[in-house]
Amino acid sequence: VVITKERERYPMFQTMYGLPDIDTKFISNGKTIKIVGFNSRNHRYPVIGVNTADGSGWKFSVDQVKMLVAKYPVFTINA
Repeated sequence: VVITKERERYPMFQTMYGLPDIDTKFISNGKTIKIVGFNSRNHRYPVIGVNTADGSGWKFSVDQVKMLVAKYPVFTINA
């Protein structure tokens, strides 16, 4: 796991905005997205995610993330 300033700042904004834990996965447009950070300078889409299949970066609003995690969570079952 690469530690970036966006990843380091996530816990502070997580409590401020009521966001899910970092590394939480959810489905968006049929792709599995993992939350990796929070960019406080991007007011419209501050939550940073990556597509788990190809590593492409995605940006989301706080409200989008809350809705998508509640509606389309991805559960990992450890055997």
